[in-house]
Amino acid sequence: MTPMVDVAFLLLTFFMLTAVFSQPLAMEINLPPANEDREVGRSKLAFLRLDAEGQAWGSFADAVPERLADAETGAFLRDVAQRDLGLVVQTAPGSPYGRFIDALDAVDQAGLTRYQLAALSAEDASRLR
Repeated sequence: MTPMVDVAFLLLTFFMLTAVFSQPLAMEINLPPANEDREVGRSKLAFLRLDAEGQAWGSFADAVPERLADAETGAFLRDVAQRDLGLVVQTAPGSPYGRFIDALDAVDQAGLTRYQLAALSAEDASRLR
């Protein structure tokens, strides 16, 4: 009986020491220095807006935002990357958190490296009709 207990503890120790724990998945965010101010014209920006229901809206510069289906969001973001524009992701208060994370995943998949996160202003929210 004693040798079997020894083997059991040896196996338990072996599996505990060789187990690979999953690393938490996190998106790396590189923040610019606090003292650096850079002005970017609206003509060089695209906007991805999430309303309170989690619906995505996309627009270039000052164009009227268009409602984007899930499949269209990826195409819109690839177009933004192709045009080499900066992206502003705006979310309304109360927007579903899961939709926001889905939008950030789509931004990452599109290969966009220059984007800004902002709250959706009341003026911008009124344009989403």
